[in-house]
Amino acid sequence: MALPKKEPKPELLHAKLMEMTKRAHKAERELARMHQPVKVGGTLKLCPFCGSMPLMDTGIVKCDFIYWVQCESCNAIGPEAKDRDKAESLWNTRFVYQKDTQDV
Repeated sequence: MALPKKEPKPELLHAKLMEMTKRAHKAERELARMHQPVKVGGTLKLCPFCGSMPLMDTGIVKCDFIYWVQCESCNAIGPEAKDRDKAESLWNTRFVYQKDTQDV
């Protein structure tokens, strides 16, 4: 025999809904503020593909902010990082191919 399902009080549901709505609006405002691309002058190297000035950008993944650098011109995107400094460092890291000088 199943027990009768107890319905939550409407005023409690309303209070929970209002709290969740406040949190969602706060998160949206924070995301909008964080997602504004920031022009960084002098600290970032130029795009390795086209030579244009890059932008620092942010996004959100599973409620965690991530940062990356993106070229204004060709839209090349650097690796993602948990903070701006790491994203900048990853963008500025360049792979230098050195031809193998050993005789085969």
